[in-house]
Amino acid sequence: MEKREAGHAGGVEPFIELPMNPQSQDLVLKHGYICRRPLGGLPFAFDLLAHSAQLFDAYTTQQAEQMRETCKPDSGPVSRFMVERFEDIADAKTKKTHPHIAVREVDIGEPYRLWYQASAPGNNSGRPGDSWYQVDGRTYECFKLDGYRWTKQIRGSAVDITLGELVDFVRTLDWKAYDIGQHTCHDAREKIMEALGVAKPPQRAFTRFTEFLRPAISSTQGASTSTSKSSSSNRV
Repeated sequence: MEKREAGHAGGVEPFIELPMNPQSQDLVLKHGYICRRPLGGLPFAFDLLAHSAQLFDAYTTQQAEQMRETCKPDSGPVSRFMVERFEDIADAKTKKTHPHIAVREVDIGEPYRLWYQASAPGNNSGRPGDSWYQVDGRTYECFKLDGYRWTKQIRGSAVDITLGELVDFVRTLDWKAYDIGQHTCHDAREKIMEALGVAKPPQRAFTRFTEFLRPAISSTQGASTSTSKSSSSNRV
């Protein structure tokens, strides 16, 4: 898969959290899925009104070679890794803030579907039925992680890169300070996948509406922050 040229280009070097076994660096990521969970305090996860991450199926080099030859391995992925962006983190020594990217191994168990996602002759069988929530490649199933119910794409997108290469590649991308209007977990996920050559899926009407609101929310947030800082300065 052809990757786009990357470079900091005036961006900020990210802090990448890597709590994993060094031997995992050679595992090959062959498929990526958009995942979403509710934001704290919200009972749902939908489009931009959620926290999102990219989940990857990881295979051994032998499995990956077999997939390149036959398109299908004899067994499933040996592990899964999730890549997600959180709010910026401050360096304890320099006090400078850096984009916070976490790459972690996760166990999502056996994904399941909700009652309205059942396809005949029963739930979790065959191809998911077409319904109001399945208008494109973002058909999803669910899994439990970190105390949340996440949604996960069923089809996802093909990739072909080792975990170590992905981490190095993410480090070179042009990262900006976290901003709810432009640079969030959603933007980070899309930036990584687009850099790997995966086209951004078409936006649904609700997504376009929330995209329209984001700059205004960001400006309000920035003004609130400036006012707060000004008030704090006046009190000193």
